[in-house]
Amino acid sequence: MSGGTEKATFFVSASRLDQTGVTPENDYDKTTVRLSGTAQISPKISVTASAQYLNSGGRRTLQGPGILTTAGSSSGGFLLSLLNWPQNDDARNYLNADGTRRRLLPPNTGIDADADNPYWTARFNPQTDRTNRFIGNTQLSYQPFTFLTLSHNIGTDLASSHSTSVRAVGTSQASNQNGGIAETVDLNRLLTATTLASFNHTFNQNFRGTLVLGNTIEQSRDEAVDYVGLIFQNPTFTSINNTVNRSALQRLSVRRLVGNFARVSASLYDQVTVELQGRYDQSSTLPRPDEGKIFGKGFGYGSAAVGYEFTRTLGMEQNKILNYGKLRASVAEVGRDTGPYRVESPLTTNTYIGGGFRNDFFGSNPLLKPERTRSYEAGINLQFLQNRLGLDFNYYFSRTKDQLIAPRVSQASGYILQYINGGVVTNEGQEVTLNGTPIKDAGASHGIFWPTFTTIPTSPSRCPRL
Repeated sequence: MSGGTEKATFFVSASRLDQTGVTPENDYDKTTVRLSGTAQISPKISVTASAQYLNSGGRRTLQGPGILTTAGSSSGGFLLSLLNWPQNDDARNYLNADGTRRRLLPPNTGIDADADNPYWTARFNPQTDRTNRFIGNTQLSYQPFTFLTLSHNIGTDLASSHSTSVRAVGTSQASNQNGGIAETVDLNRLLTATTLASFNHTFNQNFRGTLVLGNTIEQSRDEAVDYVGLIFQNPTFTSINNTVNRSALQRLSVRRLVGNFARVSASLYDQVTVELQGRYDQSSTLPRPDEGKIFGKGFGYGSAAVGYEFTRTLGMEQNKILNYGKLRASVAEVGRDTGPYRVESPLTTNTYIGGGFRNDFFGSNPLLKPERTRSYEAGINLQFLQNRLGLDFNYYFSRTKDQLIAPRVSQASGYILQYINGGVVTNEGQEVTLNGTPIKDAGASHGIFWPTFTTIPTSPSRCPRL
């Protein structure tokens, strides 16, 4: 639904999605509500805003034991159980007369020696999740001159999720035969603030240009609490309050990024376009070893692109065979930082061998650098028979260096994984797209168009150095 006046507009929409899976008991639903609006406060000041609320979640079947896999245990997720289930046994018969799980093996042969029945797993070992998410932004624009527009945008992405994993009493999952439950409550907040100054000027009818200067500030904060409860006191009551042994772990991570950027674009005779971009970021997750600091590393990157519509130069717009042709080429480099707490490893609670604290999974690396990817691209776009037939060819090559990877390290170091800059990966490919409109009858009562297209890609990747 939409409406408004010359000075103010609004838009409201809502949708609902319900799905059921092939696997029994599986389902998913999503509800979305969106509201947006604009207002022209004065001839020079305008405001735009939007808000979106999403509620999604569902139920899935256990797909594997994860880190609880133990030697001698044959139990995994429902797919593995179904694969190993005897062909001469009806898996749909999964309950005994007293309501307990029907087992393949007799008692006293090892409580986790046989796999959970896949139908029993789907019903009694559910994995559920529910997410509430709000996305909103507000932008204020001011145009002091016809060639200059100043704007400031504030946005947020707030998400709260609750996931639960249940192991029913009688399961063959290792360490969970008497039942167990794991819950995670996660709150993620992303805040952004972007300030832009946009200059537009038409020098004459053949030459115009645009300059954009900007600054952006980002902060993401993730707070999560993991709860684990084992041994259900009442086998039929699924709740962490119904467990004998309980533990909790709190996790917190914060990442900040400050970026300054500029973009210049120009158009000449409506035939040649040129665009240059540059950006410099400072990240809280990268160190400055030369200054003895573990945060705030700065890194710059940018791009350059050019396009040339040669058919306009040659006056071929009305040519019956080739009426449009454009050449394009670009080179770009992108930098990427890592996640929080990779430079200096945090401590975590030690639940065994005397308690206290121990090193976290990820080891420290005070020499981390940003990952960089440089790409080259060139192509041509042709339209024939007054846009009835089209050909688009694109060639690209990219090279990534200082990849941020986390290989496994010796446990004698006290860590499991460690982020490093390692390896070079290249990717080269071509894409050919053919499109056409075999039927095009604009003179019909409602117009008849039948477009078709085909894409032929090739994209091999190589790792020349580790």
